[in-house]
Formats: sequence, C-alpha cells, structure tokens
Amino acid sequence: MPGWRSKQKSACGFRTGEENKSALDFYLRQGEMMNAIFRTAQAGSLESGDVLVTVAPAPPGSSTAIEIESIVLNQYGEAIRRTIAAVLAEEGVGPVCVKVNDRGALDFAIRARTLAALARAGAGRKEDMA
Repeated sequence: MPGWRSKQKSACGFRTGEENKSALDFYLRQGEMMNAIFRTAQAGSLESGDVLVTVAPAPPGSSTAIEIESIVLNQYGEAIRRTIAAVLAEEGVGPVCVKVNDRGALDFAIRARTLAALARAGAGRKEDMA
C-alpha cells in the first residue's frame, strides 16, 4: 500500500487538513445537495475475512473514485465495486474517494464497513450544516 496513510496523495486523492476544508468550501459554494464527506476516515481491519474501507473527500470538480485492493479481485472485484457504489448511492454520498483493502469479506461486512467509514467521516447533508 504505497503511502495511503502518509502525506502523499494516492490515485484516489486522499488529503488531510486544510485541503479537506477547501474541498468542502468548494462543494458548499456549488450548492450541490449530495451528502458531504468532511474528513478522511476508515472502518474495518486487515484480518482475514474482513475489509478495511477508507473514505475521503474527492478533489474539487472530480467524481467518485473507488480503488480496490483484494486477494479475490479477479473473482469478486466487480461485485465489491457494485456493493460500494450501491451504499454510496443509497446514502446519497458524493463525490468521494473510497479505498478498499479486502481480505475476503462477505457482502454484508463490506456494506457495514462502508457505512461506518461514512459515518466517521461526518457524512451529512449540507443543508443540515448551513
């Protein structure tokens, strides 16, 4: 996992601090009514049969990105991507960057970890903040 916890930006654009604040300000100015992610957060573990889901605000002007690393990527990569996308759609969250490090988790665990990461990231409707 090349530096996704460090200050380097990954392909998904994970950032910290002032960059997150400026991204949030951009989306608030745009008047989008999607749920907003305010900070980087994660849920889960790297244990066998589990998944580690990390979410972060997307760079201003970009779309949702899902980055998957999995021991079963060839067999279940698209199913994992569909599950994450479904959770994001159900919660109305976007744009957001999602990094998934899967160790053979079942669908319900992927959904639960994604929801927990979104909650920890402060997912909330922007009209609730104003």
